[in-house]
Amino acid sequence: MNLLVSILLSDILPIFAISFGSALYFGPKSPATVAIQSTMYAVVFVLLGFGIYRAQRFRLSRTRWRGIRGGLDGTASRYAWTYIWTGVLIPFTLGWIMPWRAIRLQSLLVNNMRFGDRPLHFVAPSGPLYSRFALVWIGGIALYAAVIGGIFAVMSTKVVPPGQTRQQVPNLAESLMLVAIVFGAILLFAIITASYRAKTINHFAAHTHFEGAKFKGTATAGGLIWLAISNFLIGTFSLGILAPIAQARSARYQVENLQIEGAIPLAAIAQGAETGGRYGEGIAQAFDFDAV
Repeated sequence: MNLLVSILLSDILPIFAISFGSALYFGPKSPATVAIQSTMYAVVFVLLGFGIYRAQRFRLSRTRWRGIRGGLDGTASRYAWTYIWTGVLIPFTLGWIMPWRAIRLQSLLVNNMRFGDRPLHFVAPSGPLYSRFALVWIGGIALYAAVIGGIFAVMSTKVVPPGQTRQQVPNLAESLMLVAIVFGAILLFAIITASYRAKTINHFAAHTHFEGAKFKGTATAGGLIWLAISNFLIGTFSLGILAPIAQARSARYQVENLQIEGAIPLAAIAQGAETGGRYGEGIAQAFDFDAV
């Protein structure tokens, strides 16, 4: 609980406070408010790349197998810069850069990872991911259209007498219907993307090598759909209190669906240098990076 409070105070609340305070001081439609809020969103976007890399380094430095710890070399700034410029290109490519972007970011992570003093290697094409991504893209467009249509239908249910303007603020029933539409869309999107995510997990694993051994992923669309639905119910009915349990279930699913094929010369692997810092997970946990 103390960790959760510190994350909220250090990462989330200052951003919301500045954004909300600027709207109160300058007005919600003021150019100054728009500029300040846009800057806050840009800062968050930049922090995401740094947070992912630093969190991975933190976790690997505290992960040990047979007394040998993991590690992540390199700099977070290079990963963050790639995260930023490839992310900026997403709308300009209508999202089609995303499989290539995923491979690029994964390579920057894995090729800087090591177990003890031995590095991991990752080289993979992005082409095999595009067939599944095409289904996600089409399904996402259809889902987006359905959500817009649902919102329009909810907001158009009231009959407005002639000469009167419809009230812009939705009533309680309309608000509940809008919330249901949004949450339903999130859940449906998780289902739509399950096949692509399973393919991505297994593709990453198949192209990761360590000391002559390779990895194999056994993630399935069905397993990810069940994980998404059950985690959604856990988080929703607990009002977010049990979110750490959902995150742990996601991590366990990834570990249980990862295998190593081939022999690893464990006796020849020496302890690597310590590269992890004292901190590293605050941003990652605040924005829930690695939930499946």
